[in-house]
Amino acid sequence: MTSSDPSLLATDLSTRRKNALPLARIAGLMGVLGLSLIVAVSVWLAWRDYQRAFEQARREVGTAAFSLSDHAGRLVESANVVLKSTLGLVGGSSWDAVARDEELQRQIKGFATASSYIDNVWLNDETGVLRVTSFAFPAPASNASDREAFKALRAPTDRLSIGERIVGKVTGKPTFLIARRIEDADGGFRGMASVTADLSYFNEYWSRVQLPVDTRVRLVRAGELDVLAQHPAPKSGEPFIPFDRSLVRSAIERSPISGEVDLPANEADAPRIMAYRQVGTLPLYITVGVSTDAVAELWRQSLRSFVPVEGGAFLVLLALTLLAFRQAKREKEDAERIEAAREALASANLRLEERVAERTAELSEETERLDTLNQVGMALASELDAARLSETVIQAATRLVGAAYGALFERVPAGREGNAEDLWRLAALAGAPTESFTRFGLPRATNLFGPTFRAEGPVRSDDVSTDPRYGSLGGMPEGHLPVRSYLAVPVVSRSSEVLGALLFGHPRPARFSEREERLIMGFAGQTAVALDNARLFSAVQRENEDRRRAEEELKESNEEIQRYAYIVSHDLRAPLVNVMGFTSELEAIKPEIIAAGAKPADDPVRKQAEEDFDEALSFIKAAISKMDRLINAILKLSREGRRNFRAEPLDMSAVLTDLAAAQRHQAAAKGAEVHIAADLPHLVADRLAVEQIFANLLDNALKYLSPKRAGQIEISGERAGPTRVRFKVRDNGRGVAPEDHGRIFELFRRSGVQDVAGEGIGLAHVKALVRSMGGTIAVSSELDKGTVFTVVLPAMPMRGTGVEAAG
Repeated sequence: MTSSDPSLLATDLSTRRKNALPLARIAGLMGVLGLSLIVAVSVWLAWRDYQRAFEQARREVGTAAFSLSDHAGRLVESANVVLKSTLGLVGGSSWDAVARDEELQRQIKGFATASSYIDNVWLNDETGVLRVTSFAFPAPASNASDREAFKALRAPTDRLSIGERIVGKVTGKPTFLIARRIEDADGGFRGMASVTADLSYFNEYWSRVQLPVDTRVRLVRAGELDVLAQHPAPKSGEPFIPFDRSLVRSAIERSPISGEVDLPANEADAPRIMAYRQVGTLPLYITVGVSTDAVAELWRQSLRSFVPVEGGAFLVLLALTLLAFRQAKREKEDAERIEAAREALASANLRLEERVAERTAELSEETERLDTLNQVGMALASELDAARLSETVIQAATRLVGAAYGALFERVPAGREGNAEDLWRLAALAGAPTESFTRFGLPRATNLFGPTFRAEGPVRSDDVSTDPRYGSLGGMPEGHLPVRSYLAVPVVSRSSEVLGALLFGHPRPARFSEREERLIMGFAGQTAVALDNARLFSAVQRENEDRRRAEEELKESNEEIQRYAYIVSHDLRAPLVNVMGFTSELEAIKPEIIAAGAKPADDPVRKQAEEDFDEALSFIKAAISKMDRLINAILKLSREGRRNFRAEPLDMSAVLTDLAAAQRHQAAAKGAEVHIAADLPHLVADRLAVEQIFANLLDNALKYLSPKRAGQIEISGERAGPTRVRFKVRDNGRGVAPEDHGRIFELFRRSGVQDVAGEGIGLAHVKALVRSMGGTIAVSSELDKGTVFTVVLPAMPMRGTGVEAAG
């Protein structure tokens, strides 16, 4: 078959037409598919760009909120520095002194002038009265007690207070108040220090910052979200543009530091994407909002860069290429932003690590101090000796606060040691010799020490030499230890009794901070408990000592009863011998008495017999009377457990005459005479004790008379000054060798030839009685010539001798 064949040629053409139709369809379908793909891709790209536009807008407002809040935080911190510097100048000076201090006002004005956004500095006292202002000197009459910030600062807080927006009546300039609480040494409210910050500064700064289109920035207070400043600023006389505060408050409650809120439209504003961030830790927030219309417009503008589908495939491909380049550019920008964010994050992490390291060091130091406190607490709990406890306390406390010197003063309450008022005695010292304190005498309640001694709270000064609260050198005497930094706390027991005070010093200024103050306050509490325990232990020791002393006194009392019984038995012998002698004499002359009784009453023999009988009977009665007193005394001693003297007026001539009569038989048996002076001075003393003294001296004189001569015993007396009486008992007996003068008064010691019965008790008992009555006894004697005992007694009972008035 050849091409010239017409039938074949028709068939070929028909076949070609059939084959061409599917290709056209395929091409058409491919075109439709291409168009559909282009449309689909275009729609997908448009939607993706739409999402990215809003994501980008959210990132930008978040970044702007972070940047602007950081800037606002630095501004507020600079205001805080101004407030702290101002408070440092004021110190603890009285408000009246502050109000009169023009130099102080000039310095404060310098602080305000140095800051571009601080308008003025203000100081108000606790009643709200304006005391000092950088605005004028003296301060004009003003009272801030009704201000919101002032009311908020009455409650204890270390945070700044942010006041409401204020528009000057004259200048028309908007400002707001940044205020700090002023406290006294006890933490009480002393007033308010504040600055007025220029809000126009924020608007000027925000206007210079590159922000997204149609961005609205606000500075708001926490709580009710009162607007302090807004950018763009409203026209004069117009209010701030409103926004849905309830939505923003809810978001802040969920995320207090930072977050995002989608604000709906209102009558004055379009819907917005808002980001907020807290300014530091202050009750302030920066909000940055961009309208969704502006974001959508940006997106629409991006769509206009696409070539319309109707422009053809080339334009579509070109548009797709452009979109690819744009996408690549955006991805590069995103990558650059991510890298920048990574660098910022790395920098933030580095700062965080440094801060963590600093805090770790602080915590390590704090842990070490707490460990020291724990160890010291255990030591204090186990130590009960007051002196060692005081030494442990001051050494540990001095190390704890890092002081160069430390002193623990003990309070001696008025009346405890005869002192009219409280005394403060140095109990322990660390870091210096004791003489450095004691050479100045006991401390007084000066301006420096007074608040501590009165337990008004801790006292801390960075430099007492310049501190206006304490005057020149802080009230310290010249030559004192070189103290600049000073810290003192009272030691108060659980019953609120002031036990003492802990005082610390250091030659460098500003050595003690609030941390050391808090530490030593807690340590003072531990010290008070330990001192209470030591005092309780000491009281128990004293009670045990008193009990031991009472047991010893009981033992002594029992021994005294036994000893006195032995002495009384010794003293009973003399009157007993007298009774027995005169009884024997009466028995011997019984026949003569009977014979004389038969004679007339006027018969001389009968009269003589009656006189002898009566005389013997009177001597017997005198001896019996003495024996009765001795027996009653020992019965009384057995009841009372201790002998008590009872003073009564004594006619010494009569007393000694009765004693001589009670020993008449012994004198007669020895052929001795006893002479009692008729004018002996009277005494007020215990009768039995006086009788025992002189009865023993008489008995001793009668026992040791010399056989070579008739015995002569004399008792005389005289006044020895205005309050004392001297008695002498003189005999002409054997005498006492000089070497025995002292020993004859010792118990169970005798001297000379032992040819007379005795136990060596009498003179020892005499000396003990004389001493207990407040008197003295002495002996003078020569061998074979005689002896004189001299007894000196108080005419009236002396205080402290145990002699009670009779009746």
